[in-house]
This record gives sequence, C-alpha cells and structure tokens, in this order.
Amino acid sequence: MNGIRILTSASLAALVTLGLFWAMTRLIEVPADEAPPPPPLRPLDRVNVRVDTPATSKARTKRPERRAVHETPEPVLRPEGSTSDPYEFVRFDASEAGQDESGRSHAPRLFRADGEAVPLVRVPPHYPERALARGLEGRVLVEFTIGRTGDVTHAHVVAFEPSPIFNDAALEAVRQWRYSPRVVDGEPVEQPGQRVSIPFRREDAAKRDAG
Repeated sequence: MNGIRILTSASLAALVTLGLFWAMTRLIEVPADEAPPPPPLRPLDRVNVRVDTPATSKARTKRPERRAVHETPEPVLRPEGSTSDPYEFVRFDASEAGQDESGRSHAPRLFRADGEAVPLVRVPPHYPERALARGLEGRVLVEFTIGRTGDVTHAHVVAFEPSPIFNDAALEAVRQWRYSPRVVDGEPVEQPGQRVSIPFRREDAAKRDAG
C-alpha cells in the first residue's frame, strides 16, 4: 500500500512540475501575430530658414523716387562794379511809371529816408530800341545826390537786371529830374544816398508811344 501511495504522489508531483514549466514557457513566448516594432526615426534633413531682420526688410522696400522740382529762381539785381555794400530795393507798381490821366509824365516815386525833398520834375526813361526789339524787360537801381539847388548829381548805377542794356537810359532820365531841396535852419542842404528803382516794361513803353 505504501508503495502505491508513493508512486501516486511522485506522479502527481511530476505532472504539477510539468504544468508549471509549460505555463512559464507560454508566458515568455512572443505571440506570432504581434505587430513588428516601428522602424527607427530618420533624422530630418537640415533646412535653412531665412528670417528677414528689420534692416533687410527696410532695404528691400523700394523707396519712391523723388522727382526734381524745377523752380524758377527770382531775378536778382546784379551789382554794378565791385561794390559789396547792401542796398535797399524799392518796388513800384506798374501805374507808377508812364503818364497820368492828364497826360503829364511822371517817374517812379523816390525812396527818401528823411522825406523832406519834394520831387518837381521826373522825366520817364526812354525805352532802348535794342531792348524793345528783343522783347527784353528789366529794372535799374540808381543812387544819386539831390543838390542844394534841387538838381541831381553823382548819379550812378548800383544794380541792374537782366543786363546793363537799360543802364544808360536810366541814368539819362534821372539826371533830368529836379527837386525842391531839403531845408535845414532855413538853408538848403544836399541829400546824398538817394536810391530809386526804375522799371522798364514794354507795356509802359507802349502807353507812352500811344500818348
């Protein structure tokens, strides 16, 4: 009886051992239908990314071209000789030269610092034929002295435009002007440094010719 029990126990133990071994192998075994592992990641190719800085963006911006503005400069009186002394230019209206309604000739008003000398005779200048034929216009700034007797002395051109073509006509006219001289303490005195701007306009010449 004892031999049968021992044999039975040994058989059971062997079966249990085999069952445990089989179970362990099943746990370790990889299933055949399991998905294969993913392939290793491939490193990305190097890509150069260009980033515009504010400086480069500004350089790329096309600036609008500035159109040159051609402005006609105002005519400037050219000084006569080498004098560099500043002078005051006297401007006149077109009505200040030529003839008035009565037909009496009159010249541009005189710039007087004191305002005491009174003009009596002011002959308008003769328009040069060469300038009239060429369609030229201009003006001449003349400086002179009013003498004690009211005559004009030391007349000379200070400045002119656009050329000296009108200078002689301006001087010839001014030398014929006459004034009531300045009186100080009952005595007439000279007034040097008198300046007048004489305009030469074709319309004024046409008015004088028509009159």
